[in-house]
Amino acid sequence: MIKDRKINKIWAVYFSPTKSTKKITEYVAKQLADIFQLDLCYFDFTLPEARKSNIRFSSNDLVVFGMPVYAGRIPNKMVDYVKSIKGEKTSIVTLVTYGNRSFQDSLIELKSIFETNNFDLIAAAAFVAEHAMTDVLAKARPLNYDYEVAKQFALDIFAKINSNQEKVSELNIPGNDFVGPYYVPLGLNGEPVNFLKAKPLTNDSCINCHQCIRHCPMGSIAEDDPKLIDGICIKCQSCIHICPVHAKYFDDQNLLSHIAYLEENFSQKEYKAEIFL
Repeated sequence: MIKDRKINKIWAVYFSPTKSTKKITEYVAKQLADIFQLDLCYFDFTLPEARKSNIRFSSNDLVVFGMPVYAGRIPNKMVDYVKSIKGEKTSIVTLVTYGNRSFQDSLIELKSIFETNNFDLIAAAAFVAEHAMTDVLAKARPLNYDYEVAKQFALDIFAKINSNQEKVSELNIPGNDFVGPYYVPLGLNGEPVNFLKAKPLTNDSCINCHQCIRHCPMGSIAEDDPKLIDGICIKCQSCIHICPVHAKYFDDQNLLSHIAYLEENFSQKEYKAEIFL
């Protein structure tokens, strides 16, 4: 075992508006809990209420931490909350999911944050998941072969923790350290586009079930009117994915042009998970 490393509990911790990150994070954490024969705990900070809590992990915890990639990094509106999570020489495994374009600086950004916050980074991985904005990219992933990679990943993590290393070895994670700026989205013509102010609309098929209100990660949909977006929209697509009657949609031409650009340029090749141990 890595010197003085005793694990008593496994945690699955994640931000996952469209559930793909949740799936792969919980799967890896469950595999580890089964291998270690330990309890598995969950902390989902996707919704605003969960982020009212400050969370600290002990030296006996093993945290599997998952985030989606937005524009090559972790979502900018979540950075401050992630930075608030503290450890006590806590073992952590970081995962990101990305929609078949690039995970870019996301893993190295998490590495920097968690090493600053007194975590020991044991392993990291980037998994491909269906793009939140279009199912043309990586449709239905993670699929069975992704979960097979995730299963082996858990076994390798267990082996690493139970090795005779004196200390946790440094991971060679690609990306810019210092973390670079967010990726600038491009339109179908290859020119930069800006859709920061885009917000979802609601068509007449809305049945006022309020699912979109309850599942908005920013709490930005008015409590009494699903058609009113009175706060920040991070384009996570949660409301679109959760709507049972497909009433939510975007009509912003810059956003639609960017989606068309992604479909044209990143749908021919499907990337595999990348593992760092």
